[in-house]
Amino acid sequence: MENDDRYTHLMSATNPWEARMCSEFLRAQGIEAHVLNEQHNSMEPYLAPLVPCRVMVPREDHERSLELLAELRSAPTEEVDELSEDDDDGPESDESDL
Repeated sequence: MENDDRYTHLMSATNPWEARMCSEFLRAQGIEAHVLNEQHNSMEPYLAPLVPCRVMVPREDHERSLELLAELRSAPTEEVDELSEDDDDGPESDESDL
């Protein structure tokens, strides 16, 4: 894929999970994103600065991908309360719904 001129480099990440999250987010938006070099970082983490994971997207989707990632980075985040040991494992259910 690296030599495939249909795809272009979108971003690099030293953490495989960051590249994978970016790729999966773009796929959910209908963009065929792929991660290169993920196996190097998973097997040999010390190689991450030398061989970062690269997210590749089709050339025609490059600008849209950048816009989507910018929107994601600027999206407001929501504070979530920490769970305590007393919290249920699942959502509350009403037996009348069954």
